[in-house]
Amino acid sequence: QNGQSRYKRITCKSYAEAQATQAQLGVHVRAHAAGLGVSGSPRERLGPYLLDWFDRARPRLASSTAERYTTFIAQIRRDPIGSIPLARLSPRALDGYYGRRLASGLSFTTVVAAEMIAADTGLGYLIINSRLWFQTDVVFVGIITLGTLGYLTDRIFQALIHRLAGRYAPTH
Repeated sequence: QNGQSRYKRITCKSYAEAQATQAQLGVHVRAHAAGLGVSGSPRERLGPYLLDWFDRARPRLASSTAERYTTFIAQIRRDPIGSIPLARLSPRALDGYYGRRLASGLSFTTVVAAEMIAADTGLGYLIINSRLWFQTDVVFVGIITLGTLGYLTDRIFQALIHRLAGRYAPTH
């Protein structure tokens, strides 16, 4: 928080317990230095790791925080990003994964907004024109069509990323 190093003090009741604790910490340090997962397995995935971490952290969390973490972890485990090996997880990988998905959604939104403002055809024009004439049913058809097209576009981009950049894409 303030830029200073923080240390965790561990106390043990016996010399044997201290040696076991030191060996366990050494395994984690060596695994981290080698780029492996926390458990030492290069195949360890983000979703199961977060679930294991949450089981260990739950006693120290407030109930409202635990509920939110449960929601976040469930979402990450459902999302393809939950299957990324920890060894390949990096800020760049996360940025690439979410960046492509956000860019595809934003580009789609930009096209529809441009149609709403300055076009004589397209779904955006259909929605705006129907709104002016109180054609609510046509407005809802346009909105549902936009939602369906956005969903399909996202799925197509996910399939393309998996197919063309499979090495960098999350595994299913």
